[in-house]
Amino acid sequence: LWQQIDRAPLMVIVTAPDAPEHLPRELLRFQSHISRGVRGGFVSLEPLSDEEVESLVEVLLASQSNLREKSRLARRIAYESGGVPLLAVELLRGFSQVGSLRQDLLEWPPPNLTLESPLPMTVPNLVRRSIVARLVDLPETARDVLRAASIGGIGIDADLVAGLLEMTPDEVREQLTLLERHSFVRFDGDRYSFAARAVADVVQGEFMTRGERRILRLAAIEILQQREDLESLVLLCGLLADVSPGADVLEVAERAAEGVLTQGSRRAAKRILSSLDNCAGELQGDELERAQAIRAKLRA
Repeated sequence: LWQQIDRAPLMVIVTAPDAPEHLPRELLRFQSHISRGVRGGFVSLEPLSDEEVESLVEVLLASQSNLREKSRLARRIAYESGGVPLLAVELLRGFSQVGSLRQDLLEWPPPNLTLESPLPMTVPNLVRRSIVARLVDLPETARDVLRAASIGGIGIDADLVAGLLEMTPDEVREQLTLLERHSFVRFDGDRYSFAARAVADVVQGEFMTRGERRILRLAAIEILQQREDLESLVLLCGLLADVSPGADVLEVAERAAEGVLTQGSRRAAKRILSSLDNCAGELQGDELERAQAIRAKLRA
């Protein structure tokens, strides 16, 4: 068909994963004809750099002349999208549509909470549909790993996932390798993480019920309570703030704050502060004073 319409004023753009093992045979066969009888070429889209995302912010939000701290917004969009061009563009379009209606969104994200503050909108439908369409093709075991991993945020604790699913850590890592090939997760040389925050959000929203999320969070809390490393304490603090905000959060936050002072992790400090903010409405009397003391210690 392509050869028959060779002289027609027509351009066809086909998008597909880079990995050949994920392509149908028909598309592989078609690729072999590109530049050999079929005029065309390949463009490989690598993840966008932070500078490229910032350029997108300038272009797509140019009409928002009073938008403040665009570089901060660009860092958050890069974090949410993992640099995936489709996700970055659609998140920015969604932000533009919502931001034009509310003045306070023009100052989002707030200073010092660039990566921790919740999105001021839901994941745009196009992004959600795109991720869901790819998730349904995964083996059920791989989806189980994504479900369990999603409760911990963007970073993936393979040992925690193994405990939640009653699998061995090697079995979990085998599934993470498969997920990496499908671009759902990435490996930074030390640990796995979601390729984009939007993937974790869609997994939780579309592939888990509220009851399932609560059951997994409670199970994770039970496992994490046996640990004392800083990363586990920070994650435990966040889960408790979601499930049972109150004195338990403060007790863990105090222990985590000591780890922050020892190791000097600004990112951990911000996550603890965010957890304290999430449960602020449930704290009373002496608990409020304890929370303020922890905040002061982390900001010192």
